[in-house]
Formats: sequence, C-alpha cells, structure tokens
Amino acid sequence: MAFRVLVTDRAVMHGDPVSPPRVLRDPDDDYLVALARDAGAVAIVTGDRDLLDHVGLEPPAIAPRQACERSGLA
Repeated sequence: MAFRVLVTDRAVMHGDPVSPPRVLRDPDDDYLVALARDAGAVAIVTGDRDLLDHVGLEPPAIAPRQACERSGLA
C-alpha cells in the first residue's frame, strides 16, 4: 500500500518515444530507455535482465528491491 501511494503521488505520465535509438540487446526494450531519458528519470525499475545487465546504462536499471531501499520502504 505504501509503495502504491508513493508512486501515485509522484507519477508523471509521458508519451512513448517515436523511433528510439538502439541501445539494448533486446530492441523491444529500447523505448523504455528513451522514455526514461526523455522524462529525466533517475533510474529504471525492472526485473528484466536485458536492462539490469547492461553496463553503463543511463539512467541505470535497478531491481525493485533496490528501488524500495532507496525510497525507504525496505
């Protein structure tokens, strides 16, 4: 419940980017990186190994547990 409230209070909607540049080994995930960059995100919260294993990704991909720890929820 606390996480949902935290996300709802801070959420800002952005449209999907058109023709995102190729960044990841799975091109279907490239729009996530482009969207995060366009939105000024500090991190991409995911369990997807294509993002988590990508060295030097900006913004960095972090696991949900890390996100909770950073937010003081864990």
